[in-house]
Amino acid sequence: MNIRNFVSAFVLLAILVFNSCATSNTVKSYSGSKSHFRHPPIVNADDVNKYPDKDIYRAYKRGGSGFVAIGAVRNQVQMYIEKFALKQGKNYVILAEQFSNPPYIAGNFPRVEIVFALVDKNNETNNQTQIKKTNADKLKELKKMLDDKIITEEEYDKLKQKIIEE
Repeated sequence: MNIRNFVSAFVLLAILVFNSCATSNTVKSYSGSKSHFRHPPIVNADDVNKYPDKDIYRAYKRGGSGFVAIGAVRNQVQMYIEKFALKQGKNYVILAEQFSNPPYIAGNFPRVEIVFALVDKNNETNNQTQIKKTNADKLKELKKMLDDKIITEEEYDKLKQKIIEE
């Protein structure tokens, strides 16, 4: 095998590894599934009692490498939730989130789990109040991620702007 073939094979392998940027992107029933974290997201008991068990779910995603930003993984989880809610003809309210902590090496890839509840679209006033509360919670969580050096200033600014525009 000459050096050119070796380099080509190595580049192809690297592309395959880095393009597999995510795994375990599922939405499951909250009560019928286990958390992917040793210490799962803490859901307020009042929130669990506020929504029927059948309407509470968890969504999880793990980056395929340590080179994926935690903010990007979180955005993908939220996209899964939005698609899931849309399929059901409902809106959603985030009840809790859990992030993995760096360093993202030796298999500790960025991971995000979000617990959420589906809510009817026809109750717009209630939903808007819950969404505003959720956005404030998102901003607090985002600031904590910045302070803990989980995300960069640039990622923080981009994600903050997205939350504000919601």
